Amino acid sequence: LSQTYNIDKAKESGMRAREEREVEVEEPGELVKKESGLKYREIAVGARGPPAVLGATVDIQYTVYKLSSGAYFKESSGGKLVYLWSLGYGKEGKDDLTEVYRLTLGEMDSLPLALAPVVVGMRAGGLRRVLIPPRFGWAVSDNVRPRPDNYGGSRRLANHIDEPLLFDVEVKKVTLPEGFDIENVDFDAMAASMLPPDFNRVINKPPPAALSYNSVVYKNK
Repeated sequence: LSQTYNIDKAKESGMRAREEREVEVEEPGELVKKESGLKYREIAVGARGPPAVLGATVDIQYTVYKLSSGAYFKESSGGKLVYLWSLGYGKEGKDDLTEVYRLTLGEMDSLPLALAPVVVGMRAGGLRRVLIPPRFGWAVSDNVRPRPDNYGGSRRLANHIDEPLLFDVEVKKVTLPEGFDIENVDFDAMAASMLPPDFNRVINKPPPAALSYNSVVYKNK
């Protein structure tokens, strides 16, 4: 009886340690929730140069993931991440360590609708993770960028374009519009102004399909 008890205690201790490790891996950075409904994880705070604003030229590097089957999204993180494509990190043997994706923040289709507001206020060196529902991602239009620059990445996006995806965005440089006065800018209001009108309703209401998500848990059934 004593031996069974010890085995059970050891199993319980092992499970607890595993759960603690998973929390560390699955929930990087600080969860940020805005009154507008915008949510993201602040993995690294940028400290170089000016903050990104509407009309600014922004250079980014990024990685896009999906979740493995049966995994959970917990506030834009959680579950086992499955790599889809990236730019700037030398993955899949690509020689792209110095490459960036350059965009004008606020320009139509330059970023997925769910991502553009998250970039507002970021400085060079900053890294954020955001959940992108299909309705506010690449499924909206073939013109939505950025997109994979190789065959493998393109196929993976095509296969998972109707699923919620995770986007890690790292800002490398921000150039403000000429003559822009950064003083007294309300970054939260600026970001909120970029959100689609039905953003909160879609984000917080589970769709009828097998894939459901809400503001707390995103689950791939």
